[in-house]
Formats: sequence, structure tokens, C-alpha cells
Amino acid sequence: MNVDESKQELFHMVVHIKIDFEVWHHNMLKGRDVMRQISTVQMKIFENEERLINGGSAFFLRLVDRRLRDMYQRRDILIDMMKDLFEALRRHNASTQCMLSRVRMWHDDELIRDHYIALNFSTTQFLEFLEFLASRYEAEYEVKEVVVLNLHRMRNAHDVDILESCWRDCIHAGGEEFQGRFQEFFLATTRRNMMRNKEQPINSRLRSSTSCN
Repeated sequence: MNVDESKQELFHMVVHIKIDFEVWHHNMLKGRDVMRQISTVQMKIFENEERLINGGSAFFLRLVDRRLRDMYQRRDILIDMMKDLFEALRRHNASTQCMLSRVRMWHDDELIRDHYIALNFSTTQFLEFLEFLASRYEAEYEVKEVVVLNLHRMRNAHDVDILESCWRDCIHAGGEEFQGRFQEFFLATTRRNMMRNKEQPINSRLRSSTSCN
């Protein structure tokens, strides 16, 4: 293991996590909007399916059937959008787990364990934060997976409400504790603190990614 290269990658992991946090937040908000649209379309589908069951004139039933086909198509497009967002979350989660695995491995080396990535932020502190972050992202990812897998299985308004709320309410990667830990991380690893760290390898600014990208 090259100690200097590992220190450089630690530096860029910190930067990468900050970027990932913004991307994760953006995808969650976008998912909320798409889920609202899915909920609206699905409720209209239920309404029109009920009309078919109740019957009516041939013209009326053809009209309802045409509306349903359009709504099914619209819903499927929206569900595909949710699948794309979920895939982005999967990559994000995998990247975080990869970083955690690498930092755990490097932490066995005393030279890296005692290294300070920022002025007052050590590798050990980074490992503790990564363990917290990875566990929260993994748990939230599993919830979102349940949502996406069940979007074609909604049978009533209750199902719709449950799935929409499960995406909207980030009980694992959200809330006061999660936001508070991230705020502490951001404050400890400001650009100024990282650049003032004399232990930081000189060429650490030359790389723009980590091995977990």
C-alpha cells in the first residue's frame, strides 16, 4: 500500500462525499415530485377502472378505456423515471460502501490512522463518520427499493399513500441527527481547513476522483 496515495484518496473521498450529498438530496426531491405525479395518475386510474366495472354505454366504455390506456402509459413513464432515480441511489450507496471498506482497510496502518485529512479532522474521525453515513444510506436505500418494486402493485388509495410517504419521509438519511452529523462534517472539512493541513500531500489537488467512483 502506498501511504501517500492513500492519503490523497482520503482527501478526495471527503470532497466526493460532499458532492454526493448534494446529488442524493436532489434525487430525493426529484423523486418526491415524480411520486406525487404517480399518485395523482394512479388515483385517476382507480377512478376510471371503477367506471368500467359500473358499466355504461358502448361509447362511454370506449372513452374510459382510451383514457385508461393513456393513463397507464403516463404512469409507466413516471415509474421508469423512478427506476432511473433509484439506480442513481444504488450507485451512490455502493460508492459509499466502497469508501467505507477502503478506509477501514487503511485504518490498520498507523501512518494513515494518525493522519489528519483536515486541520482538526483525522482518518479515525472520518472512519467513524463513514460508518454512520454508510449505515444510514444503506437503510434508506432499502426503503426506497421497496417503494420502486411496488409501484406496479398498487391496489388502492392506501397503497398509494404508503408508497408516497415512504419515499417522501427519509427517516434514515434525514432528520435532525443525520443533518447534524453532516453539518459537523462540513464544518470540520471546509476548504480552508483542508488546505491549511500541513500533512496533506502536495499533489492531492491533482486528482479529481476516488477508486470508488
